[in-house]
Amino acid sequence: MEKEYTFRDAHAKPEWARFTRLGGDHVAILFEELRTRISAISGLVEEMYFSGPAQGWGPRYRVGDKVLLKVNITPGNLGATIEMEEKVFTKLLRSPKNAGKIKKWFRTVSIREGIALLSVRLSNRADVCSLANLVIRINREQV
Repeated sequence: MEKEYTFRDAHAKPEWARFTRLGGDHVAILFEELRTRISAISGLVEEMYFSGPAQGWGPRYRVGDKVLLKVNITPGNLGATIEMEEKVFTKLLRSPKNAGKIKKWFRTVSIREGIALLSVRLSNRADVCSLANLVIRINREQV
C-alpha cells in the first residue's frame, strides 16, 4: 500500500528502478521488451510523468510534443494508453496490416473531440510486440 501511495504523490517522483520493479519480475521483463522495441523510433523521449492522483506517476514516450504512449505499472500488471488523432486511427483501422490482437483492441477504442483513446493490458510478449508495432506505425502516420 505504501509503494502505491508514494507513486501517486505529485511531490514524490519515484526513482526509475524502484518504479519499474513495482510490477514484479514478469511485468519488469515485459516492460523492458517494450522499451527496447520502441527505442528504434527516431527522437523518442522517455520520461516519468505525473497523470494525477488517480493514476500517479508512470513512463511516458513522446516525439517532440506528440505523446505516443503512456505506460501504467502496478503490482502484477502492465498497461498502456495511446492517444491518436481520429484520422490516424481511422486510417490504421482500415489497414490490412493489423494483426488479430490489434483488431480486437481497436474495438475498445473510444473517440472524443477528434482523439481516439486506446487502453490495453499487456500480459505477454505477443501483446508487447503488437503494441510496439502499433506505436511505431502511429508515429509514422503522425509525422
